[in-house]
Amino acid sequence: MLDLYAFVYAHDDRFGRPLLAELEQEAARRASTLRELVNDLLRQAMAAPKPKTKYRFDWKPHRSGHIQPGVRLDDRNSLFDLMDDR
Repeated sequence: MLDLYAFVYAHDDRFGRPLLAELEQEAARRASTLRELVNDLLRQAMAAPKPKTKYRFDWKPHRSGHIQPGVRLDDRNSLFDLMDDR
């Protein structure tokens, strides 16, 4: 099983030192170890109820009420260019 305490300290550059400092402060406030805090927070996150409804995208077409001709929804770069009026 993954030792989260060792993982967090080994990857503090990935997590960010401010986040690690905040976790250490919270552990001290709770009078627990960083390992206990991280494990507790992960347990709470995993036990949290999952949303029952799926995300629904509310499509808003161009001002004309239609999708602009020539727009490829599967081409991210082209979409960004159009949104930036390039």
